[in-house]
Amino acid sequence: MARTIRLISLVMLLCAGSICAQAEPPEIERIVVEFEVKQLLRQDLFVQYDQETIYLPLVTIFRLLDVYIEVDNQALRFSGYYLSKSDRYQLDMQSLTARVMGKRHSLSQSDFILDGGEMFLRIDLFKQLFDLDMRFSFSALQVRLALNKEFPSYKKLRRQEEHRKLQNKKVSMKDIRQLPRKRHYFDGGVLDWALSASPMGGGGQYFDFSLGGMLMAGDVRLTGSGSSTTGMDISDMTYRWHYYEENSRYFTQLELGDIFTTGLLSRQLKGGLVTNRPQIAREYFQTVEVAGHLGPGWEVELYFNNRLADFALTDESGSYSFSVDIYYGMSEVTLKMYGPNGEIRTESRFIDVPYSLIPIGAVEYTVAAGANQSNLNDPRSYVQAGAHYGLSERITVGVSSDLPVDARDAEKAIVAGDASCRIVGNLTASATLAPSYATSGALSFGKPNLLSAFAGFTSYSVNPYLNRNEQVYKANFSISSQLRIRELRVPIRLALTADKFASFNYVSMNYGTNASLLGVTVNYLGRAKIVKYPNRTAKEISSELFASPLLFRRFRPQFRVTYDHSLKSLETMAFQINQRVFRSGQASLSFERNQITGSNTIKATFRLFTNFADFTSRVISSDGYTSMSQLQRGSARYDREGGRVLFDRRFGVGSGAAVVRPFLDDNYNGVLDGDEEYIAGLRAKMRGGRQKIAGEQHYYQGLRAYERYLIQIDEHSLDNPLLKPTHSNYRVVCSPNVVTAVEVPLVVGSEVSGMVQRHIDSLRTGLGGVRICLLNLSNESVLWLTTFSSGEFFYMGLVPGRYRAYVDPEQLSQLGYTAQPETTDFEVLPVEGGATISGLDFMLLPVQ
Repeated sequence: MARTIRLISLVMLLCAGSICAQAEPPEIERIVVEFEVKQLLRQDLFVQYDQETIYLPLVTIFRLLDVYIEVDNQALRFSGYYLSKSDRYQLDMQSLTARVMGKRHSLSQSDFILDGGEMFLRIDLFKQLFDLDMRFSFSALQVRLALNKEFPSYKKLRRQEEHRKLQNKKVSMKDIRQLPRKRHYFDGGVLDWALSASPMGGGGQYFDFSLGGMLMAGDVRLTGSGSSTTGMDISDMTYRWHYYEENSRYFTQLELGDIFTTGLLSRQLKGGLVTNRPQIAREYFQTVEVAGHLGPGWEVELYFNNRLADFALTDESGSYSFSVDIYYGMSEVTLKMYGPNGEIRTESRFIDVPYSLIPIGAVEYTVAAGANQSNLNDPRSYVQAGAHYGLSERITVGVSSDLPVDARDAEKAIVAGDASCRIVGNLTASATLAPSYATSGALSFGKPNLLSAFAGFTSYSVNPYLNRNEQVYKANFSISSQLRIRELRVPIRLALTADKFASFNYVSMNYGTNASLLGVTVNYLGRAKIVKYPNRTAKEISSELFASPLLFRRFRPQFRVTYDHSLKSLETMAFQINQRVFRSGQASLSFERNQITGSNTIKATFRLFTNFADFTSRVISSDGYTSMSQLQRGSARYDREGGRVLFDRRFGVGSGAAVVRPFLDDNYNGVLDGDEEYIAGLRAKMRGGRQKIAGEQHYYQGLRAYERYLIQIDEHSLDNPLLKPTHSNYRVVCSPNVVTAVEVPLVVGSEVSGMVQRHIDSLRTGLGGVRICLLNLSNESVLWLTTFSSGEFFYMGLVPGRYRAYVDPEQLSQLGYTAQPETTDFEVLPVEGGATISGLDFMLLPVQ
């Protein structure tokens, strides 16, 4: 709209200029153009136009480019330094001379236009004097500057652009409507299914299924399986009912049915469990202060995992301070500091918070009871209880117990204690002590892109109930790192496990690396296994080499070679081709030769991915024996409110789904009333979900149960530009096994208009390029408008609410003006067809 008006204005000026050219000298006009530095800066400016060329505002542009400039209005002199403090410049409009970096240039009256405290310089002189290549496009009404990356303020402009993006993101996140979680007492319905058959090679048909729904405000799951030969045994079916309470510190979850306890004394029980552990694994751990002293005039940026999180200028004392939210896992906190004289400093540190730590002062407990399911031949009932306490920000301690209810064979209760500690930096330790069962300890260290290591050891006691395999100890060690060979990064990894039992010892080792070189991806994997019995020792050592050229666009061949070091012989050679078929299919053909047995195996696989299911057919031929198998799997979800069944090739039981349903809110009460109707076409973004369009409605599937999701509404996706959502963002909690409806009220937006003027020769004249802010006082969201060349501004689509309008204070400071009035408050009322609000006028007065 703004660009269209600018084009119309320019056409009228050109026409007027051509008509009047023979009668009188060309008249100077002010027009609005867009000033752009690619990927760095874009802003509307008012320029002077004399029907032949344009004159650009020197003071405004230099301040935008962070070039130091001083203005002496009495002497009509503009001076400062350009690339460095030694590169001085001075433009003297009285003597018509310019001195730039030691060179003298002569000026004429036609080279510039003085207007108040601004000097408009002819566009070509920017290149001649300052080597700034300005290009003006009449068709686009745009001035483009190709700024060299070596320009001193280039990096600063990039930082300012990133700062603006971050600020805009924070402002947009202020308008979020929190939707309460809806409790479902009998709702939903998801079916996961899988069918398999062997038409060739014998075998029957098999099926697996899971049913999910909501019952008594909790989610329920029922699973079973069977075959065409044996049928289905109901006693083998499993079930679980799970209830989640989000507003309590003392009770968060209740489970009935097939439950699982965690920790060293973990069991699979059929019974009940109650806990106050969080339903969703904690992400936030604590907030820390990052502070320092640099001196006045420094700019400090805070990066969290290589993303800009905040920025600040040092205060009068030269200090800075940030509040940083620390999350579980490995995090990198980086400070980038920029001094007033071009100094640059960088500080980074890694913070590793293990998931075994809980916040300081927090208490988590779990109580479970039921019949043991791991040994159905000897069913016994147990009661388990455990609790953990956040002793400090570095230490978490816990205690757990396992109590047999119907103790037999002298089985005794076991009590265990455990602790986790972040020792120093990224070094963490954990230990568990369970007398008469096991004692364990572990150390871990990690530094991203450099090193990750883990070492653990567990010693077992004789216990016929928990240590049925008579294990003596278990040792684990793993390490991964990266080798840098010039520009090539080669990861290496090693994992070692040693188990000692009463009758044998078992040692296994895996090691490998991978790299991409000359268009070929190579992966090496080595395995070693040693089993030592009292009277013999068995060893297996092998190496596998995978290679996949990336030279072919339509298909990707893969090669695999296995060498048996124990036999000192080549074991297998394999070749495989994967090929996309149509838009939703994939075919693969592989050949494998076993050098030891002399057998050949050919395998052909075809997979078809549809919105309904995933179909897989596989044929295997080996030494004259041929078999065929088929597998179909998918899910179906019932949307009760929408009256629709959603099919998906991925399983869906236990996961949530959401649908965005916009409606025209005629009475502006935020609720869908009986006479109001849904409106199609509104798009939205929801990170973490798979989008599916059904019946002109946008569904999002695969959502984690009970997790909070942010839905960002695209208000420009509607065909009618006057319809606007009352909120830009929605926060929703999705229950599993149902479709959560997010109803988005739409209202007819209102129109606001006004004008910005200033006094010139006792006349009021409109001023273009002025930024006007419309602040929503209810949610603090902002809308920026720019005045046209006439000084007018307007906007169509303002939603009802209380607003405050004001002129951009930073722009006023640059131009040397104050605004009267400073602010104007107004209210947009909900009326049918939208309201019209005019008279938001501002007068700019020079600073005295």
